[in-house]
Amino acid sequence: MDLGRKATRNNIEISELLMLIRKNIALIFSFGIMFAAAGFLISSYLLVPVYEANAKMIVNSGKNETNITTDQITSAQNLVNTYAIILRSRTVLQPVIDELNLSVDYEELYKNVSVGAVEGTQVMEISARSTNRETAEKIVTEILDISPDIIIDSVGAGSVKTIEAAYCPEEPAYPDKTQNTILAALFGFITGFAVAVIRFAFRDTIQTDQDILDELEMPVLGIIPAIDSCRETGGKTVGIGGYKR
Repeated sequence: MDLGRKATRNNIEISELLMLIRKNIALIFSFGIMFAAAGFLISSYLLVPVYEANAKMIVNSGKNETNITTDQITSAQNLVNTYAIILRSRTVLQPVIDELNLSVDYEELYKNVSVGAVEGTQVMEISARSTNRETAEKIVTEILDISPDIIIDSVGAGSVKTIEAAYCPEEPAYPDKTQNTILAALFGFITGFAVAVIRFAFRDTIQTDQDILDELEMPVLGIIPAIDSCRETGGKTVGIGGYKR
């Protein structure tokens, strides 16, 4: 068989793909189920859970504000980025490490603490991640306690106030078991379909009259139907269509 005929035979049309999916639906679903189970088990028992605690603070452009103008709100929004840098600085995080006796250095804690504005408002959200739920919550709480005085001393203007205390959900932020299970199932379906396509593309048997046309380039003159009646000969069942044991 030359390469041209092989390429022609291995070309798969849309109708053949649909037929292929229908014939191999059990194989495809079995791969999806196995991969989904593997994703769930790995997420549940092999990956180390990471908890995330959050809190919110509001930034004011002045220490004591009663009548707040639009300019003051804009100024406070601009201060959020400055305060975010201060909250993640060594000036704030190193005392947190010392106070809580954490077994991490500043660089590692810096990577696990994030501060950002909430949708362009003068509210900023502080987050901390840890493999221990209580530790994550204590880190955020300590930042809330020591940061206001440090911010005022550093900037010399403005103030911050806690509007939402530190809270850490009971469910870990990572890994997301549901997401990992769904992604693993999708990957399993794709893998099962790929296996079915490869098996179809590299099959070496003639199964239909179209295969005869593609393989031998000869017209099909007729098809002999299977005949159940046959005779026993020498331990073999011989029929018109061939041999069966």
